[in-house]
Amino acid sequence: MALSSLSIETQILASILGLQLVLPLTLIAALALSRPAGTPGWLAATAVVGTYLTALAVIGQFGVPLPWYAPAIQGLLGAG
Repeated sequence: MALSSLSIETQILASILGLQLVLPLTLIAALALSRPAGTPGWLAATAVVGTYLTALAVIGQFGVPLPWYAPAIQGLLGAG
Protein backbone atom coordinates (compact mmCIF):
# COMPACT_ATOMS: atom_id res chain seq x y z
CA MET A 1 0.00 0.00 0.00
CA ALA A 2 1.46 3.35 -1.02
CA LEU A 3 1.70 6.11 1.55
CA SER A 4 -0.26 8.47 -0.69
CA SER A 5 -3.26 6.13 -0.66
CA LEU A 6 -3.66 6.54 3.12
CA SER A 7 -5.86 9.26 4.53
CA ILE A 8 -4.20 12.39 5.85
CA GLU A 9 -5.33 11.51 9.38
CA THR A 10 -3.60 8.14 9.15
CA GLN A 11 -0.43 9.76 7.82
CA ILE A 12 -0.43 12.29 10.68
CA LEU A 13 -1.02 9.55 13.25
CA ALA A 14 1.83 7.48 11.80
CA SER A 15 4.14 10.50 11.92
CA ILE A 16 3.23 11.26 15.53
CA LEU A 17 3.75 7.64 16.59
CA GLY A 18 7.05 7.53 14.77
CA LEU A 19 8.44 10.75 16.23
CA GLN A 20 7.07 10.38 19.74
CA LEU A 21 7.28 6.63 20.32
CA VAL A 22 9.43 4.73 17.83
CA LEU A 23 12.29 7.25 17.49
CA PRO A 24 12.77 7.87 21.25
CA LEU A 25 12.72 4.13 21.99
CA THR A 26 15.19 3.52 19.18
CA LEU A 27 17.51 6.25 20.45
CA ILE A 28 17.38 4.90 24.00
CA ALA A 29 18.03 1.35 22.81
CA ALA A 30 20.93 2.49 20.61
CA LEU A 31 22.44 4.40 23.51
CA ALA A 32 22.06 1.44 25.85
CA LEU A 33 23.47 -1.11 23.42
CA SER A 34 26.27 0.92 21.84
CA ARG A 35 29.86 0.75 22.99
CA PRO A 36 31.46 4.15 22.29
CA ALA A 37 35.25 4.33 22.05
CA GLY A 38 35.60 6.67 24.99
CA THR A 39 34.03 9.11 27.37
CA PRO A 40 33.68 11.99 24.85
CA GLY A 41 31.75 9.77 22.44
CA TRP A 42 29.50 8.52 25.20
CA LEU A 43 28.87 12.07 26.45
CA ALA A 44 28.06 13.28 22.93
CA ALA A 45 25.62 10.43 22.31
CA THR A 46 23.99 10.93 25.70
CA ALA A 47 23.67 14.68 25.06
CA VAL A 48 21.98 14.09 21.70
CA VAL A 49 19.49 11.58 23.11
CA GLY A 50 18.85 13.70 26.22
CA THR A 51 18.30 16.83 24.14
CA TYR A 52 15.78 15.08 21.89
CA LEU A 53 13.89 13.57 24.82
CA THR A 54 13.84 16.89 26.67
CA ALA A 55 12.59 18.75 23.60
CA LEU A 56 9.95 16.09 23.07
CA ALA A 57 8.79 16.39 26.68
CA VAL A 58 8.61 20.19 26.54
CA ILE A 59 6.99 20.43 23.11
CA GLY A 60 4.58 17.63 23.97
CA GLN A 61 3.23 19.74 26.81
CA PHE A 62 1.37 21.88 24.30
CA GLY A 63 -0.64 19.00 22.86
CA VAL A 64 -1.49 17.05 25.98
CA PRO A 65 -3.04 18.60 29.08
CA LEU A 66 -0.53 17.51 31.71
CA PRO A 67 0.18 19.28 34.98
CA TRP A 68 2.89 21.96 34.95
CA TYR A 69 5.25 19.77 36.99
CA ALA A 70 5.20 16.83 34.55
CA PRO A 71 8.57 17.72 32.89
CA ALA A 72 10.23 17.77 36.34
CA ILE A 73 8.89 14.30 37.10
CA GLN A 74 9.99 13.04 33.68
CA GLY A 75 13.45 14.47 34.33
CA LEU A 76 13.66 12.79 37.73
CA LEU A 77 12.63 9.48 36.20
CA GLY A 78 15.25 9.83 33.49
CA ALA A 79 12.74 10.14 30.68
CA GLY A 80 13.86 13.56 29.60
